[in-house]
Amino acid sequence: MNITSHEILLWSSSIDLAEQYQYNIDQPTQSNLSNEKFFKCTHPWFGTRCQYSFEFNEDKLVQNSFETALTDNIFNGTCYILLECDRDESTMCLDWREICDGRIDCVNGGIDEIQCFNLEINECNTKEYRCHNGLCVPKMFLEMDFHEAQCLDRSEYLS
Repeated sequence: MNITSHEILLWSSSIDLAEQYQYNIDQPTQSNLSNEKFFKCTHPWFGTRCQYSFEFNEDKLVQNSFETALTDNIFNGTCYILLECDRDESTMCLDWREICDGRIDCVNGGIDEIQCFNLEINECNTKEYRCHNGLCVPKMFLEMDFHEAQCLDRSEYLS
């Protein structure tokens, strides 16, 4: 058939399928894929059997991103509302992880970094881990498989 694994990728197939196809070409005696079917997907379909498609095409994705930017629709899911933070011209809210992280985010006197020394003298109980900056984090959180650091200073990765 003279089809390359690169062409399999151009058909919007998965990388795994292209690698499997290339292995079949390189090792025809060791591979038992002789009866395997490879599907050639057409736009907008993709996947091992062309079973997936995106809801929007590229034009609609670009249009949607411009509409979102024009309406300034910002998600405020983790905003820290106990400080009046002036971020200059940015309309982004202050996230709790930006408080006492060693970087001034609020231009109105750097209130996000004021009195952080109180954290440094903080004592944690036996079920908590004390971060280098004094923050107490439940030890059970450190045992879980989180993709983000629990300590603001990421010191749990240093221990």
